[in-house]
Amino acid sequence: MSEGTIIVRRREDCPEALYLVINNPSALNAMNTQMQIDLIRELRKAKEDTTVRAVILRGEGDRAFSTGGSIRDLDQLTNDEAREALYQRGVDMRNVISTMDKPIIAAVNGWCLGAGFEIAMCCDMIYASVDARFGLTETDIGLVPGWGGAIRLPRKITVNRAKEMILLSEKIPAEEARMLGIVNKVFLKDELYRRVDEIVDQILRKPALALKAVKAIVSHGIVDGNIENAQKIEHWLSITLMSTHDFHEAVSAFQEKRKPNFTGE
Repeated sequence: MSEGTIIVRRREDCPEALYLVINNPSALNAMNTQMQIDLIRELRKAKEDTTVRAVILRGEGDRAFSTGGSIRDLDQLTNDEAREALYQRGVDMRNVISTMDKPIIAAVNGWCLGAGFEIAMCCDMIYASVDARFGLTETDIGLVPGWGGAIRLPRKITVNRAKEMILLSEKIPAEEARMLGIVNKVFLKDELYRRVDEIVDQILRKPALALKAVKAIVSHGIVDGNIENAQKIEHWLSITLMSTHDFHEAVSAFQEKRKPNFTGE
């Protein structure tokens, strides 16, 4: 299958397990607009498909889970309508993952940055290879994590550490992410997907109704009253920052392979 798509496949020995593969390896599985739309569609289909009991997200190749959105697409955000559409795709993405009533797992090999990391954090569990790297790097291009990353990360780790990671655009190794509680387990690179399959097999031996019930309890229990206000702030900042000089300068500098000249405008 050509790059720039979402590969959908079932495990031959376990058709109840559905794999959604972000397939753009030459660009470290960055997702263009169409890929984002396709992934949302396939997640929704998986959510409604009663023959699917577990969903696994992964990236094609061995270099990246996903490095987030396509820089080329970001360069096309010339009006508020386009910026709003990008933000809403993020809302749709995290909503469909967060409300999935069946287990959804992120299997992370290599880079997991920006929106890629935000998507992974929406999943029930994250399993990583030893070479995986995690980070919210949006401040490098004058933006905030607009798909929920700055809301979710401080709920997974300490607030000070989350601020440090985001403000410095840190890319932390898999073992540190495990110690912080972001990642469940770390496996050798060539064992990751086999070990994830074994975990899926364990999950699927459990009663489906019990799994749904546990997810419902945990999901409702961890959401507090402040999350709605946080999402309103995230929404406003995401759209506003996409129209700044510094954002466009960062995108141009990336494409021209030069150091950006930020002016604070």
